[in-house]
Amino acid sequence: MGPDSKRTHHCGLLRVEHAGAQVTLNGWMETIRDHGGVMFGSLRDRSGIVQVVFKEPPREHVRPEYVVAVRGEVRLRPE
Repeated sequence: MGPDSKRTHHCGLLRVEHAGAQVTLNGWMETIRDHGGVMFGSLRDRSGIVQVVFKEPPREHVRPEYVVAVRGEVRLRPE
């Protein structure tokens, strides 16, 4: 992880008011699932778990229990 991968929030502390914000999260990739072009992952840290959606495949191969930094926009889950 480089100097631009510093965490801005903890996984379990994201709330509705963070929707639309750009964040950087660090943690362990708990699960990762490929649904034909869209990948979903569960990222966890000591505060909780957040779902990560990859619109493009990650630059490097990611497996469960890898420590990663992800950056993106917080979005609410559709009902």
